[in-house]
Amino acid sequence: MSFRITARGVAVAGATAAVIAGAGGAALAVTGGNHGTHASASATSARPACHHRTPLQRARHWRRLAERVVHGQIVVHRDGQLVTHDVAVGTVSAVSATSISVHTADGTTETFAVTPTTRVRTGVSGRGRIGSRATISQVGAGDAVIVAGTGATTFTAKHVIDRAG
Repeated sequence: MSFRITARGVAVAGATAAVIAGAGGAALAVTGGNHGTHASASATSARPACHHRTPLQRARHWRRLAERVVHGQIVVHRDGQLVTHDVAVGTVSAVSATSISVHTADGTTETFAVTPTTRVRTGVSGRGRIGSRATISQVGAGDAVIVAGTGATTFTAKHVIDRAG
């Protein structure tokens, strides 16, 4: 099966990465870290400041950042309302037709409701291989997954990406 990359999907991914990176930049600014974006003109650095990077360098930067995400939340405006997005990267600790629980590297376990509109893909390598469409029944305990969803206090999975499948 083929998978289309849509402009909306790219925009959502870019906005998510930008918000996460912005939070990381704020943390660096508070802790005094230097990533190259706040370096003085006299400082010598092999890496250019973010606004001087080429599009390919920026894409690689966002990819490296995304590969290190464990879990997180962002809140965005959509149609005049605030919508909370949640993402968890880890291993499946429990899965059923109606829910999936993900244990992340920092010891957090997040549970998402699964609905008929939840999109599931298996066999995703993260290195350009996009896998194939699947159902939640093809995801098993112990599988390495990325789950993204929305909600307020209870999150509904919008995407389940099974990297082990």
